[in-house]
Amino acid sequence: MPAVPLPLYIAYALIGIIVLFIIALKPKLFWPFLIIATVAFGGLMIQGHGLVEEYLVDLIILGALLALSIGAIHLKKQKENKWETLHRAVFIIFIMYMLVQSVRGLLILHDPRIIRWVFFYGFLGLLTFIITKKGFPTPNARKTSIIISISTLIYLSAYLLTGVIYEAITGLSKWDLQGYVWSGAAAAVFPLVLAMPAALFLIRSKIRNDKIIAWLVIIMGMVITHYYSARSAAVMMFVFLIVALFTVKFRKVLVLIILFAVLTIFLGTGDTITQYTQNIAKSAALKSKSEAGRLDFVHAAMNAIEKNVGTFLFGYGMYTNRYVIPPYLYDIGYFGGGPMPKIARTSGLSAQIIDIGIIGLLLFYLNIFFVARKTLFLKHNPNRFSIILALGIICFWPLVSNIHDNVLLYLLIMPAGLFIQLSKTSLQELTK
Repeated sequence: MPAVPLPLYIAYALIGIIVLFIIALKPKLFWPFLIIATVAFGGLMIQGHGLVEEYLVDLIILGALLALSIGAIHLKKQKENKWETLHRAVFIIFIMYMLVQSVRGLLILHDPRIIRWVFFYGFLGLLTFIITKKGFPTPNARKTSIIISISTLIYLSAYLLTGVIYEAITGLSKWDLQGYVWSGAAAAVFPLVLAMPAALFLIRSKIRNDKIIAWLVIIMGMVITHYYSARSAAVMMFVFLIVALFTVKFRKVLVLIILFAVLTIFLGTGDTITQYTQNIAKSAALKSKSEAGRLDFVHAAMNAIEKNVGTFLFGYGMYTNRYVIPPYLYDIGYFGGGPMPKIARTSGLSAQIIDIGIIGLLLFYLNIFFVARKTLFLKHNPNRFSIILALGIICFWPLVSNIHDNVLLYLLIMPAGLFIQLSKTSLQELTK
């Protein structure tokens, strides 16, 4: 792959600086810009590094801090009940824990690339401080859903066109772009976990444009699912169709099912609908070949941390997984009797187990629990079932792909994050 041209880097840097000053001068754009940055840029990569989203988010946060320093906006303490206070405390502990693990990995490996994680979790800490205070205007759930949906449409359209144009011009495979220009399909479709609840909310609107946006998101999600053979997205779409039976009129659900079947025929992998459905079911049950391989990595990772109490609880430090796991994969026969490599690329849950240990995983899932509880008990919440489902999908996502460098993930499970914002609404909002 050729190097990214220098003018593109310069243009990108200038865009970030412009965004910083826009946020400083117009703080009301903080949330819209934050949503756009995390949804529309989350899967993009610069020569194999997912820094596009991080750079924009960091400058948005710096813009917010600049707005505070010049008095363009003032933060006030938010009223919290005991559960909200506990959630905020647990999330802050989680971010501090990840920050310590990043420094630990840096000291152990002496790898300057790990400095990225120090900045990553440092800025997440600043973001938590900003959004858990009252100050920056938060759009209502309808406007938030529209911003999420349009950002997702732009993102998925760019993802689709990148693959189509690349194959048409070069004659090579779209898969060549994965891990270089775009993250792998399983990680690239992650914004759908937020976009689908937003779309299922808008599809019930009495406003025509809201419905059009919702349908476009759902259709584009289906197209991407088939074009990139993204089983994680296919499982997600199937499950959200089930939720739609309880939240959307049956006629609309029937149209969704027919659309999914038609796209399976015309954009699928050549399998019959029955075979395709069986493959998706195997993926959902973790019984396909690729999922079995991932489970081998999880098995090896668990063996690695059981070495002593310290590694079991706290792991080995950020980014150490690829160096730690090879002997344990060798022990379970993963290499088929071949030589053991010095480095083995891990992803998702196996990487997290080794890097942050059981304590880190517990803190991660505790935050999901707090968001689920809040969503479940908020009155008049029309998005309750779709958000609970989305949180359930996030629980299992690490088995499929490594998304811990995705800012959107943390924005979904943090206090006052996007899922909680989408829960503070009612269907009456869709008539305004």
